[in-house]
This record gives sequence, structure tokens and C-alpha cells, in this order.
Amino acid sequence: MYQALSHAYENTASSSTGDTRPPEISTLPQLDSSWTEETFAKNQTEKNKLEVELKTYTNNMIKESIRVRFVTLFFYVELISARWRIETWEISTAQQATTACR
Repeated sequence: MYQALSHAYENTASSSTGDTRPPEISTLPQLDSSWTEETFAKNQTEKNKLEVELKTYTNNMIKESIRVRFVTLFFYVELISARWRIETWEISTAQQATTACR
């Protein structure tokens, strides 16, 4: 933004006329290229770090979602299996009771 602002100022200063003309760019402090490069490098490093963290977080959330779905599926299958065993046991018990009464 610092560089863009400096270039925009230069363009505005060159196209302005008369009393509205801003001071010459040479009278203003010069663009500190070492500061801008250092700041840009720090920002890139931080951006890369945040992107890696986001990617790691996303991957972990996907893995956790899959794990939760498997656990839910396991409990659902167990529930159906338990119901089937109970129903089978009830039918078997009823048949035994019927046979015993005869």
C-alpha cells in the first residue's frame, strides 16, 4: 500500500495544475525501500505460516468429521443389531412358550 500510495501521489502531482498542486515528491520523505522489503518479507512469512495452520486445521477437521461419522455408524449398526437380537430372542421365547404349553 505504501508503494501504491507513493505512485498514486506522483501521478496526482504530475496531473494537477495551479494552486491545487501538491508539493513535489522530491520534497517529501523518500520511499524507504529497505523498510518496504522487510515488511513485505515479514508479511509473506506470516501469510505462509497462517496458510499452513489453516490447511492443518482443515485437514484435522475433515479427519475428525470422518471419525465422528464412523463412530455414529458403528453405534447405529450396534443399535440395529441389538434390536434384531432382542426381537429374535422374543420370537424364540414365544415359540418355546407355545411349544411348552402343548
